[in-house]
Amino acid sequence: MKKIDKFYKTLKKGLETPDDTSPMNRDENESKFSLVAQELSSEREQEIVDEIVLKIKNMKMETPAIMMLKMIEPVSPFISQIYGFSVAPFMELLGIKGYDYTMFFTKKKNINEIIKKIEGKDRV
Repeated sequence: MKKIDKFYKTLKKGLETPDDTSPMNRDENESKFSLVAQELSSEREQEIVDEIVLKIKNMKMETPAIMMLKMIEPVSPFISQIYGFSVAPFMELLGIKGYDYTMFFTKKKNINEIIKKIEGKDRV
């Protein structure tokens, strides 16, 4: 009986959320749910933005990239978590920082930053 009580208390404690971390109080640009690694620094986020924008501009794919980014922006946190669980480990084996890209795309502000730079509203 003690094991059941202990399990119940542990389960109850795990389900409790303090008011400051409840879903209603979260910033919409930040995702607190993550299956993968830790948060990226702002410098690393800026490096990723610059890398992506440079590749898009080198391929002259600005318009399709903007269209695609605007379509995925509302669901990017969900897509990045699925990607982080299924694809990122294999990218890490190939030497590509898959988990960095996963964490990068959990924030909608990063997608908006890419769009601004592609449109030329911000310099690369």
